[in-house]
Amino acid sequence: MRNDDKMEQPPPNLNRDPIQDCLVNNNRNWKSCQMEVQALKACNQKRMKNDKEK
Repeated sequence: MRNDDKMEQPPPNLNRDPIQDCLVNNNRNWKSCQMEVQALKACNQKRMKNDKEK
């Protein structure tokens, strides 16, 4: 894989962290933020799969 290929796919939540935003808005209640946690998990799994295919 070329170095510039890595630049095309930024890691999840590079500019903003929705999990942190959710936790702040929900008084640090993790149960209220499971959608954000699952979205991050799915993004990371997709990225890992794409990295393995290259």
